[in-house]
Amino acid sequence: MTEFCSNCGLPLSEGAPCANCGTEAGGKGSITGPGLLPAGGWNPPRNQGPIGTIGASQPGTEASHSEPRLDTQQPESGLDAAGSPDPNSYYSDASSGAGVGGEPTVSSGPPYEPQDSGAGSYDPDRPRWGAPAGIMVWVASVLAIIFIPAIAIGFLIVMRQVGGQQVTDRQYLEKFLQSPEVAMLAVGSTIVAHLITLAIVWAVASGLNRRSALKALGFRWMGPRPAMKFWFVIGVVILMYFAEIILAYLFPQSRETDFERLLKAGPGVRIVVAFLAVFTAPLVEECVYRGMLYSGLRRGLREWPSILIVTALFAAVHLQQYWGAWAGIAGIAVLSFTLTVIRAKTKSLAPCIAVHMVFNAVSSLNILTHKY
Repeated sequence: MTEFCSNCGLPLSEGAPCANCGTEAGGKGSITGPGLLPAGGWNPPRNQGPIGTIGASQPGTEASHSEPRLDTQQPESGLDAAGSPDPNSYYSDASSGAGVGGEPTVSSGPPYEPQDSGAGSYDPDRPRWGAPAGIMVWVASVLAIIFIPAIAIGFLIVMRQVGGQQVTDRQYLEKFLQSPEVAMLAVGSTIVAHLITLAIVWAVASGLNRRSALKALGFRWMGPRPAMKFWFVIGVVILMYFAEIILAYLFPQSRETDFERLLKAGPGVRIVVAFLAVFTAPLVEECVYRGMLYSGLRRGLREWPSILIVTALFAAVHLQQYWGAWAGIAGIAVLSFTLTVIRAKTKSLAPCIAVHMVFNAVSSLNILTHKY
């Protein structure tokens, strides 16, 4: 005759306690009653609820099903008596973002966003800033290039006026502004403009030091071996100069440019121009155009519209400097287009900076050796 459990009513095996609630045959020695209790089939760790994991950092995270610690001497901070992290504790380690002992914890960062701390990777095409911030950084860089030299020259004029010179006379002022002294001051103050621009780029890219600006801008160049990267840079520069030769044949220069007049101001000016062209301009311009601006545009636009916008803005900034040398303007547009495509395909500023520096170094060598 089949016996039934006096507690839960399920059939019993002969001589064995109830498999469901643990009640012995005959209703004696009941271990526990039914329900969500250990003998009833539910024996979770302390952060496991009847409807899923409590405190999981991501949907679908499975909690450990090991026995819960019932050590009443264990403090709730997750530390042992000596103050060191206890690997057996089920309490979370807030500094690491994961529970000590393997338990998942709630992430403190914003939802659906990568964390700024730790060794996680960054996608430069999905930055924390958007197109408005990228455009504002670009505008700030242009204003710095215009106004910092103007402020420096204005300060020099005031000092000369205070010293007794009649700098306000129109003829004297025109001659003064074309002097090598003013040209050197204008070129030298560009270094200050570059430093200010880099500070602005760092502030926006890093969120005022809340994340790595280098990672956010994409300075790491993944992929081929160093030798392949070297020959890639050299090959791109060679192609750029072939393009300039073709453009010079198609668009002959119509008049002397402002840049050429600046170079005639003296050897000191040419040395400073060469220094800027090789060491500061490539870094600053790539951080602004291919870093802040392109990355910000990619938050809301596709790849090719972003490439074309960056190319157009880069060429537009150099229009006044090279006005009349149409081959030079076209060459700058081709260079910007090439660099932006490299940035888009590699997701890195490193090859762009390298190509820009080598290209400008060859041009600077021509500036320093040319007779004006």
